[in-house]
Amino acid sequence: MPYERLVFVDESGLNLSMSRSHARVKRGTEFIDRVLMNWGMNLTMVGAVRHSGWVVLTTRYAMMTCARFLS
Repeated sequence: MPYERLVFVDESGLNLSMSRSHARVKRGTEFIDRVLMNWGMNLTMVGAVRHSGWVVLTTRYAMMTCARFLS
């Protein structure tokens, strides 16, 4: 099958100090969540997928560089 040789690579990132912006609470109460702003570490997630399923999924702290991607 020709699609089996194709691999899709996707990169996504987040900051560990991110928090929810909304929450469910009882009517008349307020939700307060203390979060450090821009102090968390960055986490990069990279995944490779084929038509048949996952090839690899990895996470790295800090940004993704060419050298880190190839290692």
